[in-house]
Amino acid sequence: MLSAAKRKKTGKPKKILLIAHDMQIAGAEIILYNLTKILVDSGYSCSIISLNDGPMIEKFKVIGCKPKILSSDFEKYPDKIIQYARCFDLVIANTVLTYMFPVLLTNKVPLIWYVHEGANIVEYTSILPELEKALLNAQNIYAVSDYAKDFIVKNYNSNVKVIHNYVEDKYSSLPHARTDKPNIDFSILGFMTYRKAIHICIDSFLALPAELREKSRLNIAGKYNMNYFNLFKHKIKKENHIVYHGEITGKEKQTFFANTDVFVIPSFDESCSLVALEGAMYGKPLIISKNVGAKYIVDKTNGWIVDTGSVEALTSAMESAIRNQNELSRMGEASRKKYIEFASYKNYKNAALKMIEDNIDNTYRPAHTCKLFFSLLFKKETVLLNFGFFKVRMTLDPIFLLKKIFSYHSDGYNKTITFFWRKYRFEYLNLKNIQK
Repeated sequence: MLSAAKRKKTGKPKKILLIAHDMQIAGAEIILYNLTKILVDSGYSCSIISLNDGPMIEKFKVIGCKPKILSSDFEKYPDKIIQYARCFDLVIANTVLTYMFPVLLTNKVPLIWYVHEGANIVEYTSILPELEKALLNAQNIYAVSDYAKDFIVKNYNSNVKVIHNYVEDKYSSLPHARTDKPNIDFSILGFMTYRKAIHICIDSFLALPAELREKSRLNIAGKYNMNYFNLFKHKIKKENHIVYHGEITGKEKQTFFANTDVFVIPSFDESCSLVALEGAMYGKPLIISKNVGAKYIVDKTNGWIVDTGSVEALTSAMESAIRNQNELSRMGEASRKKYIEFASYKNYKNAALKMIEDNIDNTYRPAHTCKLFFSLLFKKETVLLNFGFFKVRMTLDPIFLLKKIFSYHSDGYNKTITFFWRKYRFEYLNLKNIQK
């Protein structure tokens, strides 16, 4: 495996195209950002395209990889997509919702399908029949846990490997817990949908013996689906020992973790769970269901793995945590060790670079076609034309623009025009031998 220094020294870094389904601040996009940053720091040249816009674009811009947003009708140009992809040494399609790219590019360019979903794949295949075909025919899938891999292998395809996720280590910045807090704080964090089984956790907490419930509290934080939240909000209002904190970020989120004694991840299905990894990173014991992919960081030393959807099993685990609260500190230390062993930056970086090196075909030679001519695939951009004696700023299709420009030049070649692409950062582009 080439080191970053050696890779940069060659002067020709390998080019990788990463494809996102959107740019929202969510687990799959955060993981894609983490991967991109590792690749950039390791000397690879990365380009990002996305089916949809979103706030994560700003994070990508900081590392010099501003994503291009695909036009809504990009699928009308399959040949353009293939030609564009052939400009790269490797293509990584992120999540099942980029399924059209593995379908189109398999056997044409080296490709990884980075799948972040588990059993919830069936929710997508029920409305996207092409996705099921894509999964059945895929040749190179990477899943985020053995739980997710097992589901894909059982239902679709055996061409699956695993690369475990990581979360940034913020342990040293964890604030001190409040001194006036109750004996045991159980916490749930994340976007609330039926699949996350928040209602199961609430019912389990309410099923605790009254004397134990009085010694504890259930904290819930995150955005929610309104229809789902309405199923149990009345239970939250009636119970003084259940607190909804709303959506939390930054220091508020760190304080939430600091005041937590045990994190609960009761989901019906979750391919990994970054919250579970964060809980381990902060040194917290975990209660996790069997259908959560991150269960690979939990054993008897640092938590409880419970039957999925079982109120009785989850209540029993909570009761055990309360009755053995003197053991929670030791269990937290074990969680921290599990994080370092399985979910640290170092582990993910090594695994990610191995994944890349294993899949870049060094005999494959990408095309060197000017990317300007693939602009039909992307949203129209603002272009600054510099003719020396005047400048014109226009927003239109650059292909149309080029045709107009060269219609005024009888020779039609060896004309040098300076373009400033404000979004793509292509400051100078020499166009030679372009015929009228």
